[in-house]
Amino acid sequence: MGILNVTPDSFSGDGVYSHLSIDSALKQVESFVKTGCHILDIGGESTRPGATPVSLQEELDRVIPVIQAIHQNFDIPISIDTTKAIVADEAIKCGASIINDVSGLLHDPEMVHIAAKHQCYTIIMHSSHAAGVVEKTILGGRYIKKDIDDSEDIIVCIYRDLDKQVLFALENGIDPSKIILDPGIGFGKTVEQNIEIMARFDEIPKFYPILLGASRKSFIGYTVNAPVDKRLGGSLAALTIGIMKGAHIIRAHDVEESAQAAKLIDAILHCKK
Repeated sequence: MGILNVTPDSFSGDGVYSHLSIDSALKQVESFVKTGCHILDIGGESTRPGATPVSLQEELDRVIPVIQAIHQNFDIPISIDTTKAIVADEAIKCGASIINDVSGLLHDPEMVHIAAKHQCYTIIMHSSHAAGVVEKTILGGRYIKKDIDDSEDIIVCIYRDLDKQVLFALENGIDPSKIILDPGIGFGKTVEQNIEIMARFDEIPKFYPILLGASRKSFIGYTVNAPVDKRLGGSLAALTIGIMKGAHIIRAHDVEESAQAAKLIDAILHCKK
């Protein structure tokens, strides 16, 4: 899953934002497709710690023209990364086929109904940053006050919360075959907790496909003391561990390098003696 940020304030510094950004977006998509991208994830509002929220209209203005242009020019599944039901609804109407909601369908009460109405693939992410305290340094934002207390087993906590969110989705008519889960690396979790999630990734139940979104995240930067533009090695290490421990979808900024790594890992894992 290649990341296409239509924002001026992406934490990774790779946004293609401007009102004349469609050509830039199409060029990036072309490069992604050529180098092994299977899904595009398009977002118009940064979800980095401490990011400034954008209005509904601004988010629509950012993502809808880009989704329309990509849908007209490329045959590739498009995911809309949003917590707003109206944005998701319009994106699906314009060619997107996946909703990627970092709030796990909980931010906007209408989101679950939009997903059920379209019966599109829906990524339900574990997020626990409502009360998190963010510290900002030259390495970016990180959560230093955690919502998941040390007295709780973090994998059990993630499973428990996602189980509730999945039940909520099913009760509201979402097809179980269209559900994808994301443990939410970086969302309300400290560096140490993110490291533990990666170390125990194989313990996350695989009743549904699991997406890993670790690319360029600040837990990598704080662990190896690297700014966001120097985290390719760490991102590929996280990708490798994730795939070997059962991840089905990898969300990545560096598509060419990530696709190459994933292909080699798959070849090794599926090698027949």
